[in-house]
Amino acid sequence: MSKHGFSSLELLVVMAICSIAAAAVLPIFSSFRYLQLDYQANYLVSELHWLQEYTQTIQRHHNDFNFIKGDTAPVLRFQAHGYAVSQGTQGNIRPHSVWSEITIERNHDEIHFGQNGDTNPTTIRLWLDGHCRVIFIDRVGRIRLGASWEEELYEK
Repeated sequence: MSKHGFSSLELLVVMAICSIAAAAVLPIFSSFRYLQLDYQANYLVSELHWLQEYTQTIQRHHNDFNFIKGDTAPVLRFQAHGYAVSQGTQGNIRPHSVWSEITIERNHDEIHFGQNGDTNPTTIRLWLDGHCRVIFIDRVGRIRLGASWEEELYEK
């Protein structure tokens, strides 16, 4: 290095080293997008487990359970870019928004659990750039997370 600054050769060497380092790290950063997909799928599974347990707890301990109307039971409703657990007149008690690039496909707009934890069989798919995470809920209330719908076919 001269007294007046860096030479062109020194700058060129430093830029080459930085370019090689960036090229090595870039694939790692692109996989961070799909971590968001995994996070959202796991969060939704967690919310479903919470809703299932919450529903069972409320119904078991409510004195007038036989007289509770269906609209006061907690339910998970899907919205444009997210979902929310709502209950009767309380409205959304647990709202959650998902990343706008993630698309949610499902075969029901609402999910609710019965007193024993059972529900209608439901499949929920979260998509991001052709990658998919699938949540399966069977009739007895088992909630499972898979990477694709093919996993459900091979499990049977």
